[in-house]
Amino acid sequence: MLRLIGIDEAGYGPVLGPLVVAATVWDIGEPQAATSKSGEAGAAPDVSTASGSAAAAIGPPDLWQRLSACVCRSARGAAGRLIVGDSKEVFDRKRGVGTLERSVRAFAAAGGAPVDRLAALLRHITDRGSESGTRMPWYRALDRALPADGVLGGIGEMGRRLGEELQQARIGFRGARVEIVAEDRYNDRVAATRNKSTVVVEQVLRLIERGIGEWEGPVCVVVDRLGGRSNYRTILQDAWPDRAISETEATAERSAYQLAPRGGARSSTWSIEFRVGADEHHLPVALASMTAKYIRELLMGAFNEFWSARLPGLRPTAGYYTDAQRFLADIAPCCMEMGIPHDRFVRAR
Repeated sequence: MLRLIGIDEAGYGPVLGPLVVAATVWDIGEPQAATSKSGEAGAAPDVSTASGSAAAAIGPPDLWQRLSACVCRSARGAAGRLIVGDSKEVFDRKRGVGTLERSVRAFAAAGGAPVDRLAALLRHITDRGSESGTRMPWYRALDRALPADGVLGGIGEMGRRLGEELQQARIGFRGARVEIVAEDRYNDRVAATRNKSTVVVEQVLRLIERGIGEWEGPVCVVVDRLGGRSNYRTILQDAWPDRAISETEATAERSAYQLAPRGGARSSTWSIEFRVGADEHHLPVALASMTAKYIRELLMGAFNEFWSARLPGLRPTAGYYTDAQRFLADIAPCCMEMGIPHDRFVRAR
């Protein structure tokens, strides 16, 4: 079997709210028998049956195709299926977080996560408390009921259908892993590294480690690339010095590497690639994108509720620069009264 990991982030651009980086983890088995052109039954070729190095060379399978009976890319033609696509396309701010919620919660439930309370969900998908390492008071009251949108966010029959389809397609969804970098911790890391993108890379490396765990079979990791960085060889070698790294592709769109075990180690080769627009090409990355966005939106909801409870009528913010300046001006007197300086929660870069 192949362990497949897709990684993406939400909140890289805003100046308010947390940075959230998410991974989705999958074990891909050999597909069920298919009929060949000659009419004979046989197993369709699949990356999951290849050796570690061969799997890395072939690349990840198309899970949109394997799960097409219950999953599609967009609302157009969805016909009752779960929508999994680039979160920037799926999320409709006017309609709210419910446009992400059904699919994210359905897959989370399929991966064994509790999906009826936010605090329980966060404890499951993070390996530390959601408020760990932060002094931000708006993250101290997150035990709220889910779905946030009772109409759009409900799972209903979708959950059962998804579980059946995953089993039929011989796909094990091992759940999401999430790293939440609250505003104050984000500023601390930017000050220490002097590089905004390095803070994201730190979370990506942590998620790769969490996603692989004790797995000894072949691994394929696809990360949605952001910013100007295109060479990750040194970063990967420093993270896993016990593996021999080779670069398999270096283009403006894709940076790909193989990390082979040294000295007869039992584990297989890992394939790790950083690709521009990976959420458009790989379902695991698209679902990671939606998961990260969903969690960030829920946390931004807590942020806005904290301030609106103290300033009735305050218009909420999504945290992006221009509107953030309006929001900060509105809450300035309250910040002064509460002793919460802007530089504690306004992100440095």
